[in-house]
Amino acid sequence: MARYYELSAPPEGLARDLGPGGERVAALLDGVSEHLRGDGANIPRRDKDQLPVAVAGEPVRVVDDVPAPLLDRVDGGWLARLERRRHDARRRLLDAGREDRLDLAEHVAMLVATPRLRPADPGDADALAMSGAVLWLLGTLVADALTGDRDDALAELVARGWWPVGPVDGAFLVAPLDLPSRPRAAVPERSRHA
Repeated sequence: MARYYELSAPPEGLARDLGPGGERVAALLDGVSEHLRGDGANIPRRDKDQLPVAVAGEPVRVVDDVPAPLLDRVDGGWLARLERRRHDARRRLLDAGREDRLDLAEHVAMLVATPRLRPADPGDADALAMSGAVLWLLGTLVADALTGDRDDALAELVARGWWPVGPVDGAFLVAPLDLPSRPRAAVPERSRHA
């Protein structure tokens, strides 16, 4: 099985190499690479009208910033269910003898996404937290997609350029997928010390 060291998009034939569920993984990663171009040029428009009305039983709300304190308020039960999904998908793949396929899918996902999620300011703690959250979610969705047994609203959001942040205070928050790598507005000196 090929190993890659630098990718700007999923390699040709990835779906075939991954086997069952590979088409879903490739579609997810194609969406990630399409919406996380390093140069910011020609990024497809995210159509807010195409968002679902609700996700995980909560009404969808678009946010333009996700500071670390907001990430800390994402419903812990939802995060635990996602972690369980990841664990169950990984266990099923290992039991089926597909550990090498899982390894390849996760390897390609991280190579495609990590450089594009690099914060514009390496010292921006909020952007670093956002990058980590997106990568964790992507790893979960890739493992689950490789099991190939159901459609996934979260993977569909990511493929269309949205980051499903999660349920917070009665709403399911979504943000632009490239948010962690965007330069953030400077905080006025006065408000830093308030």
